[in-house]
Amino acid sequence: MTSLDKPTEDPQQDSRAVTEAALFEAFGGVRGMVETVVPGLLFVTIFTINKDLHWSAIAALAVSLLLVVVRLVRRDTVKHAFSGVFGVAFGVVFAMMTGNAKDFYLPGMLYTLGLAVA
Repeated sequence: MTSLDKPTEDPQQDSRAVTEAALFEAFGGVRGMVETVVPGLLFVTIFTINKDLHWSAIAALAVSLLLVVVRLVRRDTVKHAFSGVFGVAFGVVFAMMTGNAKDFYLPGMLYTLGLAVA
């Protein structure tokens, strides 16, 4: 085997793969990302269909709590599921206080703004 036939090792590529894996794990893997996305997506879908803020909020909270219960039953870590519940709860509180469904995403935007400023 000549030196041209040997695969080259790229330490930058290896560190990038490790960083991506750590980031993926920090979000709880596929399941954690699903638990983060599904309640908000459900809120938007239900509100788009029937324009009822209360039913949208109830459905999003119910799915979030159901995902926590599933994790508890399976004896998995509930860290990611609880963070989803708190995120949805804050969004629901903001939306219900203002009466505007767009404000469901306001806490997340404010959190991101705070991180950007910091």
